Amino acid sequence: MHRAPMRKQRQQESNPNKLVSGPAVFSDAAWSALGKSLRLTRRELQIVRSVFNDRKEMAIASDLGISAHTVHTHVQRLHHKLEVVDRVSLVMRVLDEFFKLILVSPAVLPPICPRREAGQCPVLRRWGSDPRTRRAIS
Repeated sequence: MHRAPMRKQRQQESNPNKLVSGPAVFSDAAWSALGKSLRLTRRELQIVRSVFNDRKEMAIASDLGISAHTVHTHVQRLHHKLEVVDRVSLVMRVLDEFFKLILVSPAVLPPICPRREAGQCPVLRRWGSDPRTRRAIS
């Protein structure tokens, strides 16, 4: 009886296709750099990290010891501040900022591609062709 749940747990842990949760996406240093770059308050950054971890407003409120109404207000203000309309666009906006931070020269964050300096990074080619990113990295 106890073997089946353990086997299922091991399968989930070893699954290479398993989604990575929010805290594992960026290091603490990366989150700090993102917060500074996006001009987020400490509380706003906590909420953005929670959104990355797919936490809903009630869960975020419980985690932070504040009311769900306060979380909702923070989320609405984040939408306005970052010029996004929903959770998905919030995540995409943060990812966009992350790529800008790793592609600027000198990089604010360590590059994710070892071929960056040689000009062979496919990420740089993709993001460097975007006019918004070109402005940020030039």
